[in-house]
Amino acid sequence: MGLGQPGGPAVEVEAASGDPSRVPLPRPLLDRPGFDMSFSGLKTAVLRARDAAVAAHGGLRRADRADICAAFQRAVADVLSEKTRRALAAHPVPTLAVAGGVNLYLHPSKYQSLCRKRMLARHGRCRSFGAGDDGFVPGEGVGAVLLKPLSRAIADGDPIHAVVAASACEHSGRSNGYSAPNPVAQARLIAQALQRAGAAPASIGYVEGHGTGTQLGDNLEVLSLSQAFGETVARQSCALGSVKGNAGHAESAAGIGGVAKVVLQLRHRQLAPSLHAAQPNPDIDFAATPFRLQRELAPWPAADGAPRRALVNSFGAGGVNE
Repeated sequence: MGLGQPGGPAVEVEAASGDPSRVPLPRPLLDRPGFDMSFSGLKTAVLRARDAAVAAHGGLRRADRADICAAFQRAVADVLSEKTRRALAAHPVPTLAVAGGVNLYLHPSKYQSLCRKRMLARHGRCRSFGAGDDGFVPGEGVGAVLLKPLSRAIADGDPIHAVVAASACEHSGRSNGYSAPNPVAQARLIAQALQRAGAAPASIGYVEGHGTGTQLGDNLEVLSLSQAFGETVARQSCALGSVKGNAGHAESAAGIGGVAKVVLQLRHRQLAPSLHAAQPNPDIDFAATPFRLQRELAPWPAADGAPRRALVNSFGAGGVNE
């Protein structure tokens, strides 16, 4: 959504959650048709995500089915301003882009809502994939990355910190609830991202997990990752962790936080520990999966001269997998 005077600089505003009755926002923004906010974000986006899940309740699985596609695509499209969509349409391969996220809690009403829904950790620790995981800790943050086509970055002599080989995003379809991930759909999407990247699962040395520190979410995430990696990958050969143990769950900035952690690990060729997880979740049998919980600082060696590769996994309430 662009704000500003005609002919002047535009300010791009994206909202993830809030309550306009408690947090003052620019009047031109609030006056836009259809702009309203709920507990989990813009009502238009949240309701469309919910509608997609409802449409999938009959057993439909793929996001390209007509009844799911419309709701899901509209929910994702709400993230982009009309001006941004026009720019992308005119320049399908942009030469420069800034991607990132911002998350702030500007009023105690958000904490009150999270507490009422029993989503927060009772002991103030986000124990991603660890024992005693009973909820997440809200986090604030801001982060961004500068993206360029690899050939252009090389030609310009830019320092290249990492290469994004592929990405994927879809709606999970039917699940056991609005906030419950669908492990089958998530596994399918992870496998799709690996295929697009041309990367064998065995070549992935680290997975930055969503890892909200909830018993249901963490268990299902490891299950979906294991399904995507398959039976041929050696047991406990890939490190797994989550930045949420360090910074909490920053919601709309959580993804960029995970990406930043991966880039820093690539730079230093080390794997950082996942905090507050000294004891792994006893309900997750890591010994039977391709993953080991990274609980201490360790070198990240390159396998047989191959590049270090990582996967960033994420899913959101409403059924969006990334």
